[in-house]
Amino acid sequence: MQNQSFVPSSNFFPIESLPIELIKIILTKVDWESLQKSRLVSKLFNNIIEQNFSQMQKPRVKHLIFRTLNIGPNWKKIAFFCGLEKNINIIQNITINTHNKPFNDKKIEYYFKRMNFSKLDYLKISSTGNIDAFNILNKYFKSKTKIRYLEIDIKMYPILESLTAFLKKIKHVKYFRIKNICLGNEKIPHDYTLPKIKSMKALYIDECNCTKFINSRMINKIFEQNKNLNYIEIYPNRKNIDTKLVKLIVERQNSSYFEKCNHSNICLYLPIGDEYNRNTEFERLFYTTNYELKEPFEVFSITAQKSCEKCFSKKIIKVCFAKNFINFRFCPFLWIPKDIYLLYCIETI
Repeated sequence: MQNQSFVPSSNFFPIESLPIELIKIILTKVDWESLQKSRLVSKLFNNIIEQNFSQMQKPRVKHLIFRTLNIGPNWKKIAFFCGLEKNINIIQNITINTHNKPFNDKKIEYYFKRMNFSKLDYLKISSTGNIDAFNILNKYFKSKTKIRYLEIDIKMYPILESLTAFLKKIKHVKYFRIKNICLGNEKIPHDYTLPKIKSMKALYIDECNCTKFINSRMINKIFEQNKNLNYIEIYPNRKNIDTKLVKLIVERQNSSYFEKCNHSNICLYLPIGDEYNRNTEFERLFYTTNYELKEPFEVFSITAQKSCEKCFSKKIIKVCFAKNFINFRFCPFLWIPKDIYLLYCIETI
């Protein structure tokens, strides 16, 4: 049988003949790699994609390190590292002259509007000086964002409002670290609470001497909303936060869930005082409970335990005392790719 050339039927017509709104809907269903090729189909396709980019599919950001800092009286720097799916990495250093000029983030917009920030493995935000990193990121992060490991480092700038707006977009975080938070003497409500974030397993917060960020209501809300939180390391400026925490932990261990005992063991790190004494600290933290001091004794930690009257298992609370420059005791880098780990350690951006 001879090959016959294709002859279009009378019903055949090019896709460009479709209504623009219908073409737009079709393009929103196209995966991000194919979408780049679709731009080459015609000028019409390219224009539709560009004009409706917020609705198009984008490559997912897996890792993001975003840093803002002052480098001179009128000079600022924004640096970011993005690790995308398909092993695509983007590193940018942007220097800005702010002398009598409004801040322009067009270069950041060029990259970030083409990215999907809905589910990140690792996010570090470092904001130093008077460029508000959260005000920038709030444009590109959508609600219900999921993050495995989130680290925030704020120095010398009052950005509580934009920080709160950013955290409201976060639905799930497993490992949450707020490092040396310094809001430049900004007045923080004494009952301020973090927006509702679920799924936390570990929490680290330490404060600059000028900032009173942690309060009893905040700790209570975090504990209520995160049933699997079993590692807490905090260094607050307010007093009695530690006794509040121990009380919450004891209440959780005494609770039950569907008639099953809830005895998940918890590790708590607190600041060490100049006159630290293990026995004194045990009495101060556990004097209203029936927990006993477990042997063997350790110099800078307390292990309190109690037997459950229902299931006879041990309820254990370990309290360690340390200076606040000590990092997380678990290793987040076990699951962070090597290139991210190196960037994190040597801070090349």
